[in-house]
Parts: sequence; C-alpha cells; structure tokens
Amino acid sequence: MYIEDMTAEEINRMPKLKYRERMDNELAYQWLFRCFVNEQDYPKIYQILQNALDHDNDTLYYPNPYEVACRLYWADENQYCPKEIFIFMEKAFRDQLYLLSDPLAADFLGDLFYLPRFRHMNEKKAIKYYTVAAKEGLSNAMARLGILYYRQHRLKKAYPFLLKASMLGDSEAKYQLAE
Repeated sequence: MYIEDMTAEEINRMPKLKYRERMDNELAYQWLFRCFVNEQDYPKIYQILQNALDHDNDTLYYPNPYEVACRLYWADENQYCPKEIFIFMEKAFRDQLYLLSDPLAADFLGDLFYLPRFRHMNEKKAIKYYTVAAKEGLSNAMARLGILYYRQHRLKKAYPFLLKASMLGDSEAKYQLAE
C-alpha cells in the first residue's frame, strides 16, 4: 500500500517514528514512506522513492540509507528540495560521516547547508562540514570553503583553499581566483 492511497485516518494510526542514534533501513523506510512527494512536481525524487521502498518487508531495497540519500541529493536539481527529504538526507549523511568517517558525506553535508536549493543555508555548518572534507583532499569542499571565507572577507584563509582546489581542477575555485 502506498501512502497516497491511504486515508487520513489510516495515516493517523501509523506508529510514531522512534528516534534512534543510527538510521537503519527500517527507520529509513518509515521516514521515506511518510514523505509526500508529488510525482508532477518532483518526478525524479518520486521515482527514487518508488524504487527504494520495499513495501512487502517495510525496509529499503538498498543496503543502507546513505545510498538512497546520495540518489536523492542529485534528483530534481533545478527545484527546491522538500523539507522531509532534506531531513532524511542530513541524517543519512551524518550517520555515514560519524560512523564511517566518510569525507564525501561531509562534502554532501556542506552542500546541504551551502546550496540555496536545500533552503537551509547556514555558513557556520557549511564551513564545519567542508573543513572535514577539505582535510581529506576533496576539491569541491576546498573550493566552497575558500568561497565562504572569501565572502566573509577572510582572504588569508580563503586563498590557500581556492589555490589548492584550482590546482586540482575545480572550476569554481578557478573562477573565484580570477575574480
């Protein structure tokens, strides 16, 4: 059964989500199952959700929520991200970062708080996560960290990050250095 086919009474009878320190596939399923995403407004996100949710077993078809979050991150890039999807991605990326020390998860987290399409712009959080990813050598994180420092008029901090990212081929960093 899909949530779109449920009545308001059936939805209200659904058990409340329980907080867990780590999001497992069962909790991820419960969270994503509750996301109301219109197919016409968000066709790629809608399709990802349909392909990710195993309704027979109340779990995900993917090995972990991080993989679903990565797919959702790239979906419908030209539109604002729905709040429920943002919250899911943030939790999945944080779990991946703190449990497995994955620098790419830190880069994704930085983007969640840097890019306007996620509607949660927060320079302090973006800098925190980009710093973690930049220390591991991710050029995107270095470039965005440099740009954030540049916007704050902290040029001595910005320049090394922008220079290193541009040497690694990042076009954003090259553009910012040329400016």
